[in-house]
Amino acid sequence: VYDFKRVAENVYKDNLDDFFRYWLYETKIPGYILKRVEAYKIKSETPAYQLIVSLKNGEPVRGYVMLKFKTEKDIITKFLKFGGYEEKEIGIVVPDKPLFVEVEPFFSLNRGNFREDFNIIEDKVLKRGKFIHPKVCLKKSLLKA
Repeated sequence: VYDFKRVAENVYKDNLDDFFRYWLYETKIPGYILKRVEAYKIKSETPAYQLIVSLKNGEPVRGYVMLKFKTEKDIITKFLKFGGYEEKEIGIVVPDKPLFVEVEPFFSLNRGNFREDFNIIEDKVLKRGKFIHPKVCLKKSLLKA
């Protein structure tokens, strides 16, 4: 177990003590719900889209997920840790049309990956600078990560 844990921590570049403690010794596991999936077209010389995703862990234990933002030309991934009952809002700006967000939970009540398509809101075109650009942001209210 120690060698496997060390390899996993090297891959994810993070301390995974909590994950392995819950996985090996606890009976409760996290469960995730997508609460908000939105995309806004940003008015600028070059096309860009502001993506906002809200994800909640509905259980009292910590957990981990990989978010995958799929666009027409790219896949952007973000590894996230969640506390019990924690909700996070993630904002990211992408240069090409967004297609969907996929949630890859690690050892959770969700039995596999799940995804939701982006509905692009174009009637509410945003000016560049209205949202934080281009870093991935985590809630409390889109604070820089």
